[in-house]
Order: sequence, then structure tokens, then C-alpha cells
Amino acid sequence: MMSRAATAPKYKEGDLFAIPLPDGGYAIGIIARVSRQRNKGILLGYFFGSRRTTIPSIQELASVTAKDALYVCRFGDLGLLEGTWPVIGRLPGWTKLAWPMPVFAREQLVSGITLKVVYADDDPARVVSEIKIGSAAVADCPQDGLMGAQAVVQVLNSKLPTLH
Repeated sequence: MMSRAATAPKYKEGDLFAIPLPDGGYAIGIIARVSRQRNKGILLGYFFGSRRTTIPSIQELASVTAKDALYVCRFGDLGLLEGTWPVIGRLPGWTKLAWPMPVFAREQLVSGITLKVVYADDDPARVVSEIKIGSAAVADCPQDGLMGAQAVVQVLNSKLPTLH
């Protein structure tokens, strides 16, 4: 495993990258936010289907938008650091405004309380507020948490139909 201190991240906001999937093919992600504390390696990503047989070119991905995402989460950068998730390139015309920091939802299992979790727009590692709300109010919110690289792979592998 690579040491974060020994390896400077080779990615930035707006970069598209490929995620190899265990059942074959690739999913695509875009880095929408990078933690201001680079040593934390916490990113916000939007992820896309459909499952692709090869890594697409930046030109093939030039029209993706936040609305096209099938999954949005905060995740660790290990796949990018180790190079198992290759960076394809920067999305042409990248702008943060087009890729907003969503409001997340967290249900506390023991208490049953549901929270709306807001992160700083410029830092996916910094919580700005947690507000108690009804569970119905967060139906369209992504689930809060920090996903490891393997967890992201498993979620995407299960969401995308296998190749024929």
C-alpha cells in the first residue's frame, strides 16, 4: 500500500477517471471536490453508467452532467493514488457550479433519528451542519458516509448491468 506522504495526488477537481469492475468493464467517475487538507484524501464524486467495455476518451465523456450520475458519494482516494483508477483527463468546461455539493442523509440506527448533513461547499471533509429531520424529507439525498475504494467498486458493480 502506498504512503500518502510519499505520493502526491495526481488528480484535481474536474478530473474524470475509470473504475475497473469485478464483473468486467468500467464505470466512470468525476472528482467534484477535493478536501482542502490533501493529506486526508477525501473526495466528492459523481459516478456514471453504463458499464463500458473499454476506458472511454475524454471526448466521449465531454457531455456528462451531474444529472447523469447514478451514484454520488464522499470517498477515499486510494484507487486514484495507487493508479488502479486511471485518470482520463479533465472534463472540458469544468465548473464547480455545475457539480454541486449535495445535502446528505444519515439515519442513526440505534435512535432511528434521521439527519440532514451539510458539508462545506469547498471541502467534503468538513461538516457545516447536521439537522434532525423526518426520514421522508431525505428521500432524494445521497446516503452520508465515507466510502472506501472497494466499497465504491462494489456499489457500482451492483448498480450496472453486466456486459453481454
